Amino acid sequence: MALLCALVGVGLYLNTLHHDFVLDDVGTVTGHPYVMQGWRGIPKIFQVGLWQFDNVNLGYYRPLSLVTFAIENQFFPKNAYVGHLDNVLLYGLTGFCLYLLLTRIFRGMYPLFSLSVTLLFLAPPIHAEVVANIKSRDEILAFLSLILSLLFFLRHHALQSRDRRSTWRRWHGLLISGTFFHLALLSKETAMTGVILMPLTLYFVSRPGRFLLHTRNEGGACGCHYLQQSRCGL
Repeated sequence: MALLCALVGVGLYLNTLHHDFVLDDVGTVTGHPYVMQGWRGIPKIFQVGLWQFDNVNLGYYRPLSLVTFAIENQFFPKNAYVGHLDNVLLYGLTGFCLYLLLTRIFRGMYPLFSLSVTLLFLAPPIHAEVVANIKSRDEILAFLSLILSLLFFLRHHALQSRDRRSTWRRWHGLLISGTFFHLALLSKETAMTGVILMPLTLYFVSRPGRFLLHTRNEGGACGCHYLQQSRCGL
């Protein structure tokens, strides 16, 4: 069923593959000096804001999507087809991972419930701008990374509850979760909602009163990242 969700997500936006670049893509793709440098521009991408065109600084720090644009440009310079294709594939992967997350959260319910919720998320045209607009890959990457962070966070909680012998087995899930959460923050600042989503999710899948203990490490990592961005003035 997870594969079905991925196929639906991809199929809904196959018609965007032959679209061209739009105005928003000028400042983030075709007119971004470091994206146009390919591999060589990636270190600089982590030192600047999102929009690098006509000396405009929007104050947004979202380097992860710019890194993907730089990699694309290294192999397929100014190729809108590849940009749209990657957006569509990432959207399909989002549907795949969202279904897995919902089945873990609602593990006591019939799988068709998780399937229905995932399809209801994928199908509405409200997501058209995000998938059809290459620049909006930051939205997809932030949501996808946040889903993966939640998945590994819940896996860590499950292992910690039933296996207290192997320290590495119990804690590597939390490490991976924190990594994906960091990637979500590097994608878009709205991923900060994960600080609330993680304890709330754990609250509904475990006994109340224990969730704060399991989320303090995630909250600390997020706080450090936020302070780092604030210090850089981004």
